[in-house]
Formats: sequence, C-alpha cells, structure tokens
Amino acid sequence: MYGLLHQLSANYDLVVLDSPPLLAVSDALVLVREADRTIFVVRWEKTRRDFVTASLRQLAESGAKIAGLVMSQVDLKKQGRDGYTSGSGYYYGDSPKYYSD
Repeated sequence: MYGLLHQLSANYDLVVLDSPPLLAVSDALVLVREADRTIFVVRWEKTRRDFVTASLRQLAESGAKIAGLVMSQVDLKKQGRDGYTSGSGYYYGDSPKYYSD
C-alpha cells in the first residue's frame, strides 16, 4: 500500500483516499500516517458528538494532519428550521444571533 501511495503521489497532484469509518476498523489509522492531510467527514444528525470527539482524538494521536471537518447529508430545510440559517444563504448572512458584525 505504501508503495502504491508513493507512486500515485509522484504521478498525480491530488490523491484522495476514502476509508471506512474510523472506529469500525483500523484501516484509516494506517492511512492517515501516509496522507499529507486528513479531512474528517461527519454525517449530519447521525454521527454522535462523542464519536466525533473520540475519533478526532484518535486521529491526532495517530499523527494525522487534520485539514478540516465536512458535514455530509445536511438537510438544509430542517437545519433552517432549527434557527441556524434560512437555507438560502451562508450562515454568517442569515444568523445574526451567532455571528456579529
């Protein structure tokens, strides 16, 4: 696997690896050691906060360089009813109670 990753990175500007859920199997922890950056994907309203916290801690302890977190499968209509945004614009434009000038 390491040889393949090095060969791919020599031939391509960007190599994206998609791994199984972090706490389910150890594959991701092996891959993050070889990755330049790690993006953690969280399924909106399905992934528990304690899972996210434990996973991010485990990634950091494994030497991952975390570039960010992405929320997937966000229900914009429901999320808008929860008071964060109307679903029609960016958070900072629609949520003065959370973002001040």
